[in-house]
Amino acid sequence: MNQNQEVLVSCKKCTLRVPVGKTTYDKEGVNLICFPCYNKLALGIEPESYNTIQSAEVPKKIYYKCDYCKYDFSRSEDFQFNGLCANCGKDQVKVNDQIVEVEKKKNLLDY
Repeated sequence: MNQNQEVLVSCKKCTLRVPVGKTTYDKEGVNLICFPCYNKLALGIEPESYNTIQSAEVPKKIYYKCDYCKYDFSRSEDFQFNGLCANCGKDQVKVNDQIVEVEKKKNLLDY
């Protein structure tokens, strides 16, 4: 196999993606782990898991409804709204008084 095309696998301990040639099996012989994690486990140190997914705050939204075409849409609070419907372009848009806050999520995959 060409070295440039080596398969990457995710270490079961630290979750980093490493070439399969730089992994070994854990003590149970089931999961592949990278050499640095294997060395830490041999020394009795628990490897730290890397969180490669960034957290994001869900923006508060304002909900709009066009009286002309009945189109519903929303924009974030800090959006500079020009008062025109996003669907038909008419200026008959009303702000829906109901602002719904979404629960805070832990990471982007929870959406």
